[in-house]
Amino acid sequence: MAERLLAQHFRITPDFGGFDLYDGDCDAGDPEVAETAWSDVAAGNGYEIAIHCAGTMDVDLTIEAWDTAPDSDLTSWEGHRLLALECPTGTLVISKRTMGATVLELPGPGNYAVRVMYQGWQQMNEAMSVFPISAERAQELAGERYVVQFWPSSQ
Repeated sequence: MAERLLAQHFRITPDFGGFDLYDGDCDAGDPEVAETAWSDVAAGNGYEIAIHCAGTMDVDLTIEAWDTAPDSDLTSWEGHRLLALECPTGTLVISKRTMGATVLELPGPGNYAVRVMYQGWQQMNEAMSVFPISAERAQELAGERYVVQFWPSSQ
């Protein structure tokens, strides 16, 4: 059975449509990754992961690290993506693009399998199509929620 080694919760303000995850020693900003994330919600190239948020309001983000692939009930999520991330230092950067970054120490350096699960994206995307959103409508929206799980890759 998989053991969760880390769980950290964040409130992220999306900038330029989202946020990015990458190792502290890796460069990020590949336009192809960001472009793919616009249609797939999350995308990666092995060195960075871009997550496209549907709205402009703060989102909930949970980062989890596991010793092996966790069992997850994916039916309770709106969607999910399975990606990979090389993390040679073990320092994960959560970049809000031009609005700053937060760092988090993963259990160690290495290659990780990464599962991005999300909820509330479609509802927010539909609401944003009639922008601006009234204050009343904003209160009704549950908001977007992301859980990103890391575990050592078998590659």
